[in-house]
Amino acid sequence: MADSDTTYKKTYAAGIDWTTAKHVAAFSMAVPSGAIMSFYTAFAGYYGRQFESRAFFLVCLAASYMMFPFVGWLQQRCDAYYDRSYGTKAAWMLRVMVMPTVQATCILIWIALPQTPITVLVAGGLLGFTAAVGTSSAAQLIAAMDPECLAAVEMGNLSGSALPIIVFTLTGFGPESTLNHFKAINILLAVVCITTSLVHAYFHLSMDLYAQAFQRLQYDLHDDERDDMMPVMGMARQDTETQPLLADGEAKDWLWNWSGILGLNSSLAFFSLALCTFVGGMGLAQKLALQKLAADFTSGLIGIVWRGMEITVPQHYAVAAITFLRMCLFVPLTQVLVVPGSLSRTQLLTAWALYHGLFTLLKTMVGVTTARYSPVSERKATARRNFTFLFTGIFVGLLSAALFVASAFGIDNHWPSWTKVIDEE
Repeated sequence: MADSDTTYKKTYAAGIDWTTAKHVAAFSMAVPSGAIMSFYTAFAGYYGRQFESRAFFLVCLAASYMMFPFVGWLQQRCDAYYDRSYGTKAAWMLRVMVMPTVQATCILIWIALPQTPITVLVAGGLLGFTAAVGTSSAAQLIAAMDPECLAAVEMGNLSGSALPIIVFTLTGFGPESTLNHFKAINILLAVVCITTSLVHAYFHLSMDLYAQAFQRLQYDLHDDERDDMMPVMGMARQDTETQPLLADGEAKDWLWNWSGILGLNSSLAFFSLALCTFVGGMGLAQKLALQKLAADFTSGLIGIVWRGMEITVPQHYAVAAITFLRMCLFVPLTQVLVVPGSLSRTQLLTAWALYHGLFTLLKTMVGVTTARYSPVSERKATARRNFTFLFTGIFVGLLSAALFVASAFGIDNHWPSWTKVIDEE
């Protein structure tokens, strides 16, 4: 009780309400990783134009997003070891507070080097790795600190993802922009990352805001399946480890079906995204990338609202309807690759936004619903299964896109020279 009183005194002495501090911390913790992945995606048209390659963006997506399952694999096998060896406080300070500075360092080194295809792909892999660590660690730390702040984590990730839309619009960045313009935007991104590190250092040093979270993160070091931090946004705490949060008969085989549907939809999403540089000019490719980010932001907000609603039955028909609609939209969005002009620009942008926005909403529905209907003892396995299906779908989508390009266009005709360098202008 004395430690709790001390923490509250520090918080109020700093002039910031305790609850406000937690929400600000949760929000800011997720901004850098969301911004990094979105900026890297939004440069689709720029790299396509500068490297004179339509296929290069596809490989950029593979280099960055395939780091997420690799990080998941590493965390599953190594996190507990490092937490035991160095203590949860030191380990999680590195993952959450120091990681944004590491991200900023990677960005600054990247833009200081000659911009060749190899440099860009290596940078994408490093940024994808750090973003995966940051995203996963932020969610775990905030869940341990206060599950009610998880909505702020999502909001922070969404806000970071929307930054390229604002920055590109205000600065007029486009595929034909100069290298200095490109570097200036990335310096701004590095500043965002460093600012986040400073915010969390302040919260930790002046308020000891994360002390309770560090302590709770020790619980699973002894394989305890405790659930002290799992009542997420309106869900009731469970009485036993086998009682699902919501009842729906006995069989829960449909949980696997929902995970499979998530994988199918992720493959469709990344197949289309990887081929956005083949739809038209690089200006249109950048527009499509930014349109996707805008759709993700809008649907993410809807998902946050939906997460807080009282859902008494699993929405099977809604999931089926979203999947069916996305498959219907997939046909004309793929046809426009083979038959240019089959959709007007307005039709294309509208269909594209709806297509990707529905996928973002579906991810929220699957994640929340499968967690609510899983017993505590199976919830971690359920989350891992969703993660596996999601990134298996991404891999299948990118691989399918590569095969499509090779068969329809000839990948050799759209591949950049490895020695090509973006020159100063």
